[in-house]
Amino acid sequence: MNATSTASGTRTIGVRLDPLDVLFFRDGRPFTQASRAQSGLPLPQTLAGALRTHLLRAAGCDFGRLAERLRAKATFEQAVTEVCQAGWIARLELRGPWLCREVDGKLEVLIPMPANVRRVKQAAETQAIAPAAGQWVRLDPLAPAHELPGWKPLLDDMRPLWLKARAHTERELAYLRPAGLEAYLAGDVPAEDMAVRPAELYGFDHRTGIAIQPDELTTEEGLIYAIGLLALQSGVGFYAEVDLPPEAPAGVFGEETVLDFGGEGRKVRVCPVERFAWPAPPAPRDGRVLLLLTTPGVFAERWRPKLPEGLRLVAAAVNGYESFSGWDLALGGPKPARFAVPAGSVYFLESVNGQAIGSLLAESDEDRRLGWGCVLQGVWDYV
Repeated sequence: MNATSTASGTRTIGVRLDPLDVLFFRDGRPFTQASRAQSGLPLPQTLAGALRTHLLRAAGCDFGRLAERLRAKATFEQAVTEVCQAGWIARLELRGPWLCREVDGKLEVLIPMPANVRRVKQAAETQAIAPAAGQWVRLDPLAPAHELPGWKPLLDDMRPLWLKARAHTERELAYLRPAGLEAYLAGDVPAEDMAVRPAELYGFDHRTGIAIQPDELTTEEGLIYAIGLLALQSGVGFYAEVDLPPEAPAGVFGEETVLDFGGEGRKVRVCPVERFAWPAPPAPRDGRVLLLLTTPGVFAERWRPKLPEGLRLVAAAVNGYESFSGWDLALGGPKPARFAVPAGSVYFLESVNGQAIGSLLAESDEDRRLGWGCVLQGVWDYV
């Protein structure tokens, strides 16, 4: 295992999660009788909940007492410290999960295709030089010298994303391999062999059932439901990174651990692995940097993150929202629904004073600890 330590004593380890069966991850929509639900991919809070629960059990935590302390308005760290003297569990920080697979004995972490990379659906017949149908292209901000009639930006001075060639494009559903990720962050268009399609990584196991009357344990006539469970392909798993506080015991993740992950009681095997070598950020071009979300981000302004002073938002490529909820241990009920910008969203920035950019766009300490808003830094040019 490749673990690193900081001056503060924090240790960072990489872990891999391999499914022991199909998995199920719900979004924020209710799932009731006579309905259909399909698993998505796990969100950061799913990973955090699974690892925290495992560590709390290992520390001998009484979950009933923990819930009582939380209802009494104790912070999570205070409650864990009082109940099982393991307050460090509340301070560990996570990043991920990301899909991963092993290729030629080396771990590949896979990142959703950036939202500004598109596939040409149909090229304009009137253009002599145009991208061919099926080719990948990259949209970047239109230069300020070019005005676009009718363009109404969401924020003052924002620019539209543009392609010089006239063509109809569509969203590309794929995951970038490390070489493709490095090429994209350097300002290039990844080649097709630098990405993998979702079908190469996962599929869905569709099942049907019928609702049961809880008092009599008899079937409810006509209330048939359907569920689609996530089935990862052979050799495909999830990768994550964990920052452990100095007081965390050594060997907190042994050679192999089995824990619950997601719904329906499904389990994964967790093993420490060598940390993935993320691409180094390229040097900014005249202060122009882009941020690629590798995990979903939760922002007060919905689609727009809160940026440090000295950074100007020039453009954004965001593919909608993901809704999610969760279970409130203190209240014994669901948490309010929240909305996240999906991984693969891209923010094009200009730095006016060389402002440094971190690896997270989380807007609260708890979201940061859970791993929302992980970003990688790249470069871009005006079109």
